[in-house]
Amino acid sequence: MSDVQIRVEGTPEDLEQLRRDLQDAMAGEARIQPVSSSAPGELREPVLVALVIALAPVAIDNLRRTIERYLEHRETIEELRLYRDGGQEVAVEELGPKG
Repeated sequence: MSDVQIRVEGTPEDLEQLRRDLQDAMAGEARIQPVSSSAPGELREPVLVALVIALAPVAIDNLRRTIERYLEHRETIEELRLYRDGGQEVAVEELGPKG
């Protein structure tokens, strides 16, 4: 079975903390690629704008639980937006194998 890719967008602070949480909770189960907003020729530091998470379908439940725990422990959170392969936006509760 091929990997599933989930793109998570949010504030740089939320994404950085979520990345650390995912690395702890999903070591070896997921590949996490940060996406930055820097463009060639820009003089400012790159800003984290998204995470692309590649994982096997069997690991999606662990991803969902990790994101839900993260959201429960955040008192103030702007908003995380999640997108499945192909760009379809999904809610955290909807993460699961494609049916």
